[in-house]
Amino acid sequence: MSVLEAARRIRWPAAILAVLLSALILEPTPAAAASGATISGRVTYAGNGRGIPWENVTLYSVHYYGSDKSLWQERITLTDSAGYYSISIAGLPAGEYTMRFGLPYLHPTRAEYWNGRSDDRTSDDFHLDPAVSIPGRNADLIVGPNIPTSRLAGADRFATSAAVAQEYPPFEPGSGVVFVVSGVDYPDALSAAPVAAMYGAPLLLTAPDALPDVIRREIVRLGPEAIVVVGGPGVVTPPVYDGLAGLAPEIFRVFGADRYETSREVAERFYTPGVESVFVATGSGFADALTAAPVAGRKGVPVVLVKGSLGVLDQATIDTLEYLSPGAVNVVGGTGAVSRGVEDALSRLDSVTTVTRLGGVDRYDTASWVNNFERQTADTDTVFLALGSGFADALAGAALAGTMGAPLYLSFGHCVPSYTWVNFEIHHAQEAILLGGPGALDSAVMNLRGCLPGTIAAG
Repeated sequence: MSVLEAARRIRWPAAILAVLLSALILEPTPAAAASGATISGRVTYAGNGRGIPWENVTLYSVHYYGSDKSLWQERITLTDSAGYYSISIAGLPAGEYTMRFGLPYLHPTRAEYWNGRSDDRTSDDFHLDPAVSIPGRNADLIVGPNIPTSRLAGADRFATSAAVAQEYPPFEPGSGVVFVVSGVDYPDALSAAPVAAMYGAPLLLTAPDALPDVIRREIVRLGPEAIVVVGGPGVVTPPVYDGLAGLAPEIFRVFGADRYETSREVAERFYTPGVESVFVATGSGFADALTAAPVAGRKGVPVVLVKGSLGVLDQATIDTLEYLSPGAVNVVGGTGAVSRGVEDALSRLDSVTTVTRLGGVDRYDTASWVNNFERQTADTDTVFLALGSGFADALAGAALAGTMGAPLYLSFGHCVPSYTWVNFEIHHAQEAILLGGPGALDSAVMNLRGCLPGTIAAG
């Protein structure tokens, strides 16, 4: 089944979830030496053996009702600062028990039963005598969430964009639009992706001087009524444009003298005055605008690129924003990406009542800020994951994510940063789709292995 047909799921409201989590957080008590018989051990990170502080450790009694197995919580505690724990078993009845380490939504590890079993149907059950201590009951936990993953990838960036487009069904005769941008640079795609998402349209990449065969075949399969080329003749050349013209009844080009004018042209061409909000991001980097694109597409609002390092907002951008007349502006990125001066200028626009900065310590954290700010508008339990140090594979994926109403997060190539996987839990993610092949996001990312604390992950 296409990911576009994935069923929507009902989520708990954030306030209710917070109350539930507060109750769970308050119940455990820190590990301490217990009198009488105890179960004790250490919880460590898989891969480096370091102790996990303040991890949940729970003891359950095992009960059977016919063939159905049930676990009753008997004791719960937290590991200490070095990962050690001790649970008193005095007063418990003798019988079958099992243990669980970690708890979803509260901790960075995959919750597992001892000996690496994560399902209570195959948990490591043992006989407990409350008069006999059990030392060395240890666990070595994997960092990161444990949900199904899949890839959308091709042999190169062009084939990857075609693979993403395969998730869209062919258009009905006389309908549908496809957006085409250069695949060798990112600025035009950053402006086009939210528009494509708003229209439920694929975003396809082309080489500057020749239309790749895989892209041509995909456009023929989709059968659009129109093709929109975003970018001037210098980035999508006339021969490519002419070749595209034969694949749809209608074709037109939207572009400006540079990335900023192209962004403004796209905003004024596809959006009408009185938009709810506008996302503003630097045009000198791709990451912030990329993660904003799905959210903007879902909301039907533009992403406008600015010269963020300047201390003032240029008049041409002011004119575009005054034409759009947004009620709110969301500045994506920290002050190193979009300056305080630009932010102040945005707050002085006549229509703007609210300016919100969505910026973290780095691009991975900023993606979390963007998606958490708008998480209540997400309408799928799927999340997308893209390489944070490269743009090519993620461009087409940003449009698909916006069409699905899914967030797009960034990752290192060899492990998933904490800013990213923690938010998978916040979104109650049930599926992660990786954009790009193993050369971009390797098998560790495919398995959602989090970056271990104290390690530095290469992009």
